[in-house]
Amino acid sequence: LLVNAGVVSSWGRLYGLANHIAAIGIAMYCVASCLKKQKVMIGGLFISLTSLYIIGILITGDRGGFLQFIIIPMMAFHYFQKKIKLKWLAGMSFGLLFIMAVIGITRTVAMGNIKKIEAEYKHAQGQSSHNAITRSLLEFGSTIKTVNLAMGLVPSKHQYWFGKSYMDNMLVVVPNVIPGMQRVSTGLAVWITEKEFGDLAETHGRGGSIAMEAYMNFGYAGVFIFMIFGIFLRNLYEKVLNQVTYLRVVLLIVVVSSSALWIRNSFSSFIRPPVWAFVVVGLVYLFTKSNTVIDDLAD
Repeated sequence: LLVNAGVVSSWGRLYGLANHIAAIGIAMYCVASCLKKQKVMIGGLFISLTSLYIIGILITGDRGGFLQFIIIPMMAFHYFQKKIKLKWLAGMSFGLLFIMAVIGITRTVAMGNIKKIEAEYKHAQGQSSHNAITRSLLEFGSTIKTVNLAMGLVPSKHQYWFGKSYMDNMLVVVPNVIPGMQRVSTGLAVWITEKEFGDLAETHGRGGSIAMEAYMNFGYAGVFIFMIFGIFLRNLYEKVLNQVTYLRVVLLIVVVSSSALWIRNSFSSFIRPPVWAFVVVGLVYLFTKSNTVIDDLAD
């Protein structure tokens, strides 16, 4: 239902749009707060609204979206306010693994009904040989499964995509809210599910991954091509270390958070927030008569 929100209703198109705007807005607010040495991130209205929003995403069953959002305040807090200790990170990681397992088991059956969620989880655990932690690890490891599926289909049965999914998904950068002008990106996750398991209406999506998409477009060469993305991310991080500016930090946090979603999805889930963040922060620079965006990113 979340995937088809924009198809089911024209209002549904605002769901994805709102999430992208929220990611950019939260990142901009966190960075502004940190650079101005304010402590509003750890109390008050901001933390209340942001926490409710992020928890709400998790309750809907959108675990990837939750990871994308939770990274934003955590990175800002860790780098600019107070370093998060390793033991706290470890504790939060184990807690999240358990929560992810519960959400993964119950999201298609119960939503908001705690008793029903508990009953469904106990029933599923009774039928499984795995505990909550190992079950979550297996689900996160499903990224490798999609790569195996892709390698079984391409190129033996279908041709390589030769960058088509990336070029097509670039079009979704423009907001897709105008009635009658909906653009649907080439969904590799849907394509591979229907080729291997039949109509999506009769099964469930297997998801995608950055590795699967790279292989389906360029084969083994895709692995080396996407080292370029790693170089870009490293370069952006080094620019922040070299000189902390508002634009650089916002872009770094937004790119990292969007990458967390892309790891288990497709390029279409990544491209909007970084591009929109660049445009929005550029407008902030323009209206505040600050240094230009180009100068800010230049060496």
